[in-house]
Amino acid sequence: MADRRPPILFVIVVVLALLALVAWWLRRESPPPVTPTAEAPAAAPIAPAIGLPPAVADAAERSEVPVVPVVSTPAADPLLARVRGRCVDEAGAPLAGCTVALDAWGGNTNRMALQGKVEWQDPAPFVTGDDGRFDIAFAPPSGMQFALDIQGEGRVPRTGRWGQIEPAQVIELGDLRLQTGFLVRGRVVDEVGAPVARVSVNLQNLPLPIGAGMAANNSRSGSSAANGEFAIRVPIPAGTWPLAVQARGVRLVGPDHAIVTERGAEPLLVTVRSMPSIRGFVTDEQGQPVPDVTIGAVLNRSGRMASGRSREDGAFTVFAVDADLRPVQLRIDDPGPCEPPAAPDERVWEWGSQDVRIELRRALAGELVVVERATGAPVTEFAVSCYSARSNSSRQSDLRLSGDHPGGRVTIDRIWRGRNFLQVIPLDPALVPSATIEFEASDAGVPPLRVELDRLAPVTVRVETADGVPLVGSKVEVIAKGTVPFDAAAHAENPRGGGRGHSSDPRFRLHQRLSEAVTGADGKATVFVPARADGLVVRATGEHPPAIVDPVRFQPGLDLVVVPAASGSIAGVVRLQGFEPGSIFVVRHQGAPGTQPGSREEFAVQADGTFVMRGLAAGHHRLQLMLRAWFRTDHGSRGGAALLGVPEVEVVVAGGRETKVEIDATAVVPATVRGRVLLDGAPATPARVYLQGAGAQFGQFVPGADGSFEASGLLPGRYRVGLVVGDFQAGQGDAILHDDAIVLASGQQLVADFVFVRRRLVITLLQPDGKTPAANLECRFLGEGVGIQNRSTDQNGRLVIESAPAVPVHILPANRRTALGPVQVPVGQSSHAVTLTLPADGIR
Repeated sequence: MADRRPPILFVIVVVLALLALVAWWLRRESPPPVTPTAEAPAAAPIAPAIGLPPAVADAAERSEVPVVPVVSTPAADPLLARVRGRCVDEAGAPLAGCTVALDAWGGNTNRMALQGKVEWQDPAPFVTGDDGRFDIAFAPPSGMQFALDIQGEGRVPRTGRWGQIEPAQVIELGDLRLQTGFLVRGRVVDEVGAPVARVSVNLQNLPLPIGAGMAANNSRSGSSAANGEFAIRVPIPAGTWPLAVQARGVRLVGPDHAIVTERGAEPLLVTVRSMPSIRGFVTDEQGQPVPDVTIGAVLNRSGRMASGRSREDGAFTVFAVDADLRPVQLRIDDPGPCEPPAAPDERVWEWGSQDVRIELRRALAGELVVVERATGAPVTEFAVSCYSARSNSSRQSDLRLSGDHPGGRVTIDRIWRGRNFLQVIPLDPALVPSATIEFEASDAGVPPLRVELDRLAPVTVRVETADGVPLVGSKVEVIAKGTVPFDAAAHAENPRGGGRGHSSDPRFRLHQRLSEAVTGADGKATVFVPARADGLVVRATGEHPPAIVDPVRFQPGLDLVVVPAASGSIAGVVRLQGFEPGSIFVVRHQGAPGTQPGSREEFAVQADGTFVMRGLAAGHHRLQLMLRAWFRTDHGSRGGAALLGVPEVEVVVAGGRETKVEIDATAVVPATVRGRVLLDGAPATPARVYLQGAGAQFGQFVPGADGSFEASGLLPGRYRVGLVVGDFQAGQGDAILHDDAIVLASGQQLVADFVFVRRRLVITLLQPDGKTPAANLECRFLGEGVGIQNRSTDQNGRLVIESAPAVPVHILPANRRTALGPVQVPVGQSSHAVTLTLPADGIR
């Protein structure tokens, strides 16, 4: 038998082949080693704070395998929005370990109704690494508003808020300074020293917003426990901050502010008082209880309102908020499922009344069916705006009943008797919102309502450069032109917004936005147009000059191509001295000096003084520096702006190029005023201080117990100092301007006392017969620099102004055409009384 064993050479070859195969397999499963070079340095150890939860970071440190740092993943979807910035300390050094959280909630009522069902989940909080940077990418729902909260250990938090964020929008926040803060704690007690639980203690007007003019959260609070103790949940910066309390039926006695020094804050003893109430029941015409009706006390002033909402059993409670417990009338702020009363309730109620009876009439309901006009097929997804011609609140015309309505049918509730308006807004962008339909409702009921909607045709618009490169994130709008000229900056009304939108002139018609979309990675957007495309225009906007196609012609099967002009950009730096980061911004006007100004935009100046303007049209642009002046009161804030006083800068932009510019603003240095405010020779308590000048208002500042205050960040110019006194727990208070003006030079440190004189003015208003007091009549006060809050006369027709201005004052009663006066306290007198008679024909 022949020997069948393979030759030894063959065996050796096979073994070597197997070994090579195994080696190849092992190399395939393991990454090759990386040899550090000058171009690719070896990776440094990663700090646990870079985007890793503590447990994961600890495990990473123990592992022998190199850890890849967790950083923000570049957005694969070009339509994702991004919020990014850097956390730094007081010296500008990056802060690691800061938690950056983005959340969203319901925004504008109409946008919420139109976005349909949205599955939103807040992005996971981002933890900054050694470089202090964060970058959060997300898909923003159209109807939601967004908030950003940044916190670091021992640091004062920073906040941001945006009413809406567009797809592909990039929000560059730059460097955000998180300064060192201190714990604020204390106890809440009543006037006999007993602890009071469940009272929220708020510190207000804190420097938390990331933008000087941003309406973001600027207060922080802590709730009292059973023993009255509370602690503000986050570190608070050094300063003097207004203090308020929130709890139904509780009013602050004192203190009205908290002082935090560079060493911290002393424990606060916050004293509160239980307030009386007016209680009662709301019933319908059948005597049945009515829930969800809002009842308010008529206070005739701005500030904190006194109101309550009826429960399921119809019971309501309205607590007093004013120190002055004068009797009040009650009004229906929201009738809920009922109609408002035909006439105001003239009854006057003492605080402490317990059995107030309010009877309302139930509103009606009607059936609506919505179909497509061409086919009669039901339209199932839509929202409605339905409101009475008698309604006086824009909220009542907001969209409601949004969702899926089987068979295109829905029952519309809360219809008032009389003339009504109805509009149907489909959720499908391919359907046209209905015109506003008028109908009558009566005791016999609501007539059956049927609405037919027209369907639009989809078309594709492609936005690209002259070289054919797709432009991502461009907003494409299809607009039906109105009766006024149309240009790149023209406003186009959104018929999907719901609401009233009527014009008394039948010949006038606004531009209307029929459809809009945002281009994707291919530069394409799908929009919808009517069968007859007469009078339409397409506008594309984004990080390029606005492009308009007018008139527009859509060809079947072909994309409409829009090619914006080549855009340029401006990269600038502003040299500043002494201004707070984020308080300066640049205003850009298009056009050469002396020409009609074109588009206008605002751009923030970052903490390092840089700013960038992209997507600019070629040509002349003019730049102005402005200071944000945010006037903050105890009951709200309002923004303003003042020119910095630096000469306007002209820049010529070329398409496809970046133009660099430097603006030297170091000649303008903020001034400071330090001093005391005295009223009749003594510190006013409580009080607030503000400065009015340079085209804006600065403040308000909380003076100390001795009347001392400091106002910083002021522009050079002429100012008047104002003193605000009154009941800050309930309202804005009354403002008195100092008789003398001050003039501040650049960088000046002015120290002065400002003495105010209290003048008491008593005005009695009589009916046209000259005898009957004009009782419970709301009045406004008019005059140069007059800051008196609205007031209502008492039962004797009297208006008492404890801190009247030195200038003449006119009084404008409610529903009157003509103001009465002028009246004023005579020079040299501290009080004055006057009687005025209402004109017989003055009612409007």
